Amino acid sequence: SSRSTFVSKTPFFRDSVAKGSSDLFFGLERLAARASFQLASRVAKGKRDAVDAAFSDEWTALACTYLEEESFSFVHSKVKRLLLRLCATKERYHCVRDVHSLQKLYAKLLGVVAETDGLARAASYDENVALITALDAMWQIASQRGENWQSFAAESEPDVLSLLFAKLPCLSDEAVLPALQLLHRALLPCRPDLDAAHD
Repeated sequence: SSRSTFVSKTPFFRDSVAKGSSDLFFGLERLAARASFQLASRVAKGKRDAVDAAFSDEWTALACTYLEEESFSFVHSKVKRLLLRLCATKERYHCVRDVHSLQKLYAKLLGVVAETDGLARAASYDENVALITALDAMWQIASQRGENWQSFAAESEPDVLSLLFAKLPCLSDEAVLPALQLLHRALLPCRPDLDAAHD
């Protein structure tokens, strides 16, 4: 049989990409995502005023979404670098990520409350699992960085603390503990040494 000859496709494709697949466009979305975040990260390396002008809040929301999804793990390092540069400090980075996660979890919690007529009817097994999962995940964040939880709770709409207080008697036994922990953490003054112990 005749030997196939490899023809270099540079500069359009790296040889490793061309050799790895008969379809040169296989994985194109991954290559595009990596390149996009790498370029954005380089732009975000500039002066603070220029960075603030170039990047809207949608960029931080997009970066947080990518970091939360396991299916985007191939680009996590580049996204994390971008978000760190946009946030400028690790404290701000953690705050942005925590608030984004808490917003999504709270939306799931509100969804279960709405589906059960304000928990007036008993939650189904699946609804109860969704409720417990959301509360546990919220507590995970609150236990590690209490200030971010308190900041979210103070600005949440509708008010998350009022909701937890009002619905506490309606919750299943498994959901009561994380709900109480969230209420307790929201009302306690934050101590840096306590948060550090959870990191």
